[in-house]
Amino acid sequence: MAWNILHGGGAARMPLIALSLVEHDADVIVLTEFRTHVGGQIRSVLADHGWVHQRCTDPGKNKNGVLLASRLPLEDPAEAAPSVFSAGICARRWLEAFIPSVEVGIAGIHVPCEGRDSTRAAFLRGVIEVARRRSERSFMLVGDFNLGRHYLDEEGASFANTPMLGMLATLGYIDAWRHRRPQGREYSWFSHEGAGFRIDHALLSPGMAGALVNAWYSHDERDAGISDHSALLVTVDPASAGASSGRGDGGSRADSTEKSSGFRAGAT
Repeated sequence: MAWNILHGGGAARMPLIALSLVEHDADVIVLTEFRTHVGGQIRSVLADHGWVHQRCTDPGKNKNGVLLASRLPLEDPAEAAPSVFSAGICARRWLEAFIPSVEVGIAGIHVPCEGRDSTRAAFLRGVIEVARRRSERSFMLVGDFNLGRHYLDEEGASFANTPMLGMLATLGYIDAWRHRRPQGREYSWFSHEGAGFRIDHALLSPGMAGALVNAWYSHDERDAGISDHSALLVTVDPASAGASSGRGDGGSRADSTEKSSGFRAGAT
């Protein structure tokens, strides 16, 4: 389940956020705009309900980070992330892990929409670099991309950095939701002026494309004002991926069918 929870959730919304997470019952959860100094309640509720494997960036007080919570054990990826993700806002908005029991790599991301254009461009170059390295493995990029395709994920052509999606497509990555609905139109966030945008995505590597079962948005949370974003949910079957280990260490997939039982990830 990938969800931007709007500046950490806030005291009034936090119980409703936690309840929604528990009700969706995902195996793996990616939360963006997570704030560590107020997010203890969410982390505790998740741990109490089985999401005991948790990792989080260190955004600092009143700054947005990324939380990854999993029912399945997590490990560090075998390869280090590009240096751009080691400092500043880029470090707060990128979190990668490997799930050994299903041999899937996952990166929770929140592409910056504030700050300098050069920072955003550097972040996206880092995403492309990682995507290229992981393209032959079972790997997922999940979160708030703050971009989409002109005239399809928005009414007009206001998105910046849209070519980044084209570069990922060239590498063989599929947009999980769009793959199921080639001409569909559905929005995950609305501006104050009421314009709709689909900016929350799950992109699957070519080695992971065969594992896609379904992808959809839950708009109830946004409609109820729990967050300004809809939640994205994706179901995958890693046993059908047909890719090498997502960790990048040449791991075997000989027992992947047994390991993948019940996995709903990236975002479910």
